[in-house]
Amino acid sequence: MACDGSYCVPTFTDQVYPITNISFAGINRTTTNTTPGGASTQGFCNTANVQQGDTYTLTMQANCGGNNRFYEKAYFDWNQNGTFGDAANEIYYMGSLYGTYGNDGVTLSYPIDVPVGASTGNTRMRVMHRFNGYSANACQTGAGYGQAEDYNVSVTALTNYCIRESLNDETVLYFNNVEFIGTLNDVSNLNNSYSTSPQGYQDHTAITNSVQAQGEGMNVFVESNATGRIKAWIDWNKDFVFDEATEKVYDTGIAASSTTFGFIIPPGQAVGDYRIRIRTYSSYHYYYGTSNNTYDYTACETFYQNGNYNEYGETEDYTFTVVESCDATITSLTEANTCGPGTVTLGVTGSPSTTSFNWYANSTDTTPLATTNTGSWTTPSISATTDYYVTAVNGTCESLVKTKITATILTITTLTFTPSVPEVCGEDDIIELAASAENEIIYLIDEDFEGAGLGSFSNNNIADNGASENAATMWQQRTSTFVPSEQVWFPAIASGFKSNKFVMATSDVGTSNIKENALESALLDASNFLDLTLSFDMYFSRYKNSNPEYVSVDVSTDSGTTWTTVQQYNNDIGYGTNFANLSLDLSSYIAEPTLKVRIRYFADAWCDGVAVDNIQLYGSKPLASSFTWTSSTPIDAYLDAAATNPYTAGTAASLVYVKPTTIQLQSPTFSFTATASLSNGCTVSETISINNKTLFWTGGSSTDWNDPSNWSQNNIPTANSCVIIPR
Repeated sequence: MACDGSYCVPTFTDQVYPITNISFAGINRTTTNTTPGGASTQGFCNTANVQQGDTYTLTMQANCGGNNRFYEKAYFDWNQNGTFGDAANEIYYMGSLYGTYGNDGVTLSYPIDVPVGASTGNTRMRVMHRFNGYSANACQTGAGYGQAEDYNVSVTALTNYCIRESLNDETVLYFNNVEFIGTLNDVSNLNNSYSTSPQGYQDHTAITNSVQAQGEGMNVFVESNATGRIKAWIDWNKDFVFDEATEKVYDTGIAASSTTFGFIIPPGQAVGDYRIRIRTYSSYHYYYGTSNNTYDYTACETFYQNGNYNEYGETEDYTFTVVESCDATITSLTEANTCGPGTVTLGVTGSPSTTSFNWYANSTDTTPLATTNTGSWTTPSISATTDYYVTAVNGTCESLVKTKITATILTITTLTFTPSVPEVCGEDDIIELAASAENEIIYLIDEDFEGAGLGSFSNNNIADNGASENAATMWQQRTSTFVPSEQVWFPAIASGFKSNKFVMATSDVGTSNIKENALESALLDASNFLDLTLSFDMYFSRYKNSNPEYVSVDVSTDSGTTWTTVQQYNNDIGYGTNFANLSLDLSSYIAEPTLKVRIRYFADAWCDGVAVDNIQLYGSKPLASSFTWTSSTPIDAYLDAAATNPYTAGTAASLVYVKPTTIQLQSPTFSFTATASLSNGCTVSETISINNKTLFWTGGSSTDWNDPSNWSQNNIPTANSCVIIPR
């Protein structure tokens, strides 16, 4: 490139005060400090060598003629169009020099960020030294004191990521904790403090990568020691550039000290490792003492000075791994049960590409118990309710997450007879028949929100903030993976893989109104329960402790007129893509016929939000049994041992009394089959054979006691017989 080029030539007609030294990217040129200092504009053939995206320090000395203040400004023609300053990133306000003659060691330094989009090849830079204020532009002419110097600059292509430092006090603002959560491999980097070299920049790409599949959500939790504007970028195309338009994944827009943000990996994103850059920024006016957290900085910008503001902040880089998503997924479950120990046949369906299913004993197992070509599998014989895990396979990949499916063993009863060897002697002998069983589990609520809306629940806007705000903050159904789009709280929320549904409420609507919304159950009857347990999955993000924000579980025993809080959650619970499972003992509310429960979200101002899924309210109830009979002769059964209160077959009872009938007492033995049916649908049957020691006098041919033909069983009574002589 010619040393003169075709750029404008500024002038200082009052007097030239010379620039005496320029040091920058391989240039180190010293000139005389004599005044007047020659031409207003000096052009030199020295060449600075820079790379796109890197930062280089420009240091200068100049003559100020003693106690005078001169302002220094640098221009770079990064787009090589022959004009300085037609783009904002071509102008650098370096600050001022005062009270120096240019040969006394007084210097001024400033970081020059080479834009990642700077045109490669040769271009020009200009340094303007001007008395009593910055030059209005690079082409100043006419009156003034100062000088301009031009140099060549050679720009080469980007070969690595820019390293951007915070050149003021790095201890003012930095990240303490960064966590990648709700992924296939969560990673935490806690208490990492700040870096002094490089200043305000930390490269954490060497730590273990978090992992997530194509099309799924990833959450990042960041927490800093002070408030600042937080932004994040991902180099999706691996060109070493964090593109502001296409690769920015988060921006608070305002000051925040901690937040969780999420993003969804594009379904078609190539597998491999990707770099994410996280930055926080604040600035402080060194004269007025005011802060500014709204400046819209870029991913490759050194934090130093912005006008009269000193800039502070930190940059941290991480990498994460994208793995292939498998389109073979479990789409529905058919759980099953059996009465008593035995095998259970479970069923699932898979996505259209599924060719087989793997069945596992545990969620962490790598070797399946069985592989089936259909969605049906029969378990081994089990004696207790057992959880299994199943995946879908399409011939090339297997579901990334195992789906739990439960085989339930239902309680069965045991039939007992008293006496244990049944026999009767006389018309007043009674056979006692008892059905004993353990308790059964009954669900009052079993809501997974996979249906429409809030399922069996309803929303209650306790704090009414008007239709628009109520609609934005109320409990409502969402589909995984969901990223809110209100103000600053942008986690990726998923209660399961693919399109699993959940419900959520938020206060991130930018107003200071109190938000209070409840997810309320229908009316429930807890009569006859022996215990009660409430279980649910929850993700709760609390913004900061200075703002009251919590989630409570409340119970009402009067149909929702009054409520009692049984548990309040004041701290973060779970993660956006990894809900925490919570359980509460509500046994103190058994026997309540007008019971309601609710999950209530409260925020005193503009905060974050909460999401829940899989709400269950269940407990133990005594198994109710009933009896039926199979017999060649009618069965005479009672509810009391005195045989005065008849039992109606099929009605609930755990103990009945069988009294032989006249017909049965005339046979040497009689039998019947008793069947006990439980309220869980299980039945058990047993045949009882009863020995009869009773003899009926029939008096057929004579009045002779010892004549067998006069007795019902053609037997003569003995000392062990009971005799019935009809009147």
